Amino acid sequence: MAAVEVNIEMKNGTKFGFLVLACMLIITAACTKSPSDRIYNTWILSEVNMPDADSVDLAKLDAQGITYTFYKDGKYTSIGAIMGEGTFEINNEETRLSISEEGNTAVYDVQVTASTLRLSSGEQSMTFKVKK
Repeated sequence: MAAVEVNIEMKNGTKFGFLVLACMLIITAACTKSPSDRIYNTWILSEVNMPDADSVDLAKLDAQGITYTFYKDGKYTSIGAIMGEGTFEINNEETRLSISEEGNTAVYDVQVTASTLRLSSGEQSMTFKVKK
């Protein structure tokens, strides 16, 4: 009988240990920032690669620049050569960014690091540096 009681106690101890481990994993996952959180910042245009763009548009970009600010509530603002505000979504893998403004949506391939944001579509790209 004693061997059976010890075996039952070990099974209950194992179940409890597994339950504690599962709770710790859930808490850790809930508290970990998503990689896509890096976009929540103010970004200043640093480089433009638009081979098909009109020289007037490129001059405007060069003179006025663009500053994007992305907020945690899913909204953004832009000032400079492109003025506006709207909503955005970025996937957790940080590979796609959708920007919507007044019913129009643009989708970009995106690369985000702690200091650089690169938006591209086809051969065109814009690189931004984080505002310090």
